[in-house]
Amino acid sequence: MELTPKIECALAVASRYPESLAHVRHVARLADLLFGVFQPLHGLGKRERELLACAALLHDIGLSRGLSGHHRSSLR
Repeated sequence: MELTPKIECALAVASRYPESLAHVRHVARLADLLFGVFQPLHGLGKRERELLACAALLHDIGLSRGLSGHHRSSLR
C-alpha cells in the first residue's frame, strides 16, 4: 500500500486506538492485496485503491464507543 497523505491521515486517526492498530493494518494489507489481484476484473484505479485503504484503516473506529452497534458508530 502506497502511503499517500489521505492514507497517512487515516492511519493517524486509527493510531489513536492502538489496541486495534495491528488488526486494521492487517485488514488494509489484505484489502490492498485483493484489490491488486482483482484489478483486471474491476478496472478501478489509484483513487479507489486509496479510498479502500482508508476504509480498511477506519472500519472499526466505532469500537471506541463499545462493541454493541460499533458499525453504526464507525459510520458516524
